[in-house]
Amino acid sequence: MKQMIETWEDIVRNTLSPFRQAHTQGVVEVAMKMASAFGQDGQSVHLAALVHDAMREKDPDVLLLMAEEYGLMIGSLEKKYPILLHGPLAAAKLRREYGVTDESVLQAISAHTTGEKDMGVLAKIIYIADMIEKNRDYPGVERLRKLSYNNIELAFGACLKHNVHHLIERERKLHRDTVECWNQFAD
Repeated sequence: MKQMIETWEDIVRNTLSPFRQAHTQGVVEVAMKMASAFGQDGQSVHLAALVHDAMREKDPDVLLLMAEEYGLMIGSLEKKYPILLHGPLAAAKLRREYGVTDESVLQAISAHTTGEKDMGVLAKIIYIADMIEKNRDYPGVERLRKLSYNNIELAFGACLKHNVHHLIERERKLHRDTVECWNQFAD
């Protein structure tokens, strides 16, 4: 796993913009603190945090083409907003091209944008870390940061609720995975 982390540190450094590199490093830092707080394997968390946005800066047409090549489901929302595919594509690339089979790592990468039903602790950590890393600055982020190291379920619920409210306030459609995630959480 250490070799895989070093490989992905190089990929992040050599392929992502300085902005995305800083964001990724911020996610790594928060996720590693949360991993310690919630008893998760540090190397798995580190890898998921490094890879979560590896495909984020790809051209929308490239994302759609890659999704077809990898056999990913492309719904109407993904066609309209191909950026939604960046997490699932990064997970698919990690599985197919790097041989990673740890489902908790793959889920964390795949679900970090929309959430999904039955998210594990690692997936929740990456979802939260993506929202609260030090470079994020939006109303309510400090409250979310304060919640994030004590109770994973409370922190995840607050982050999920914030995302759903944000999308509704902007009159955006909710992804089916977000709806399923919210419905399961609110149950």
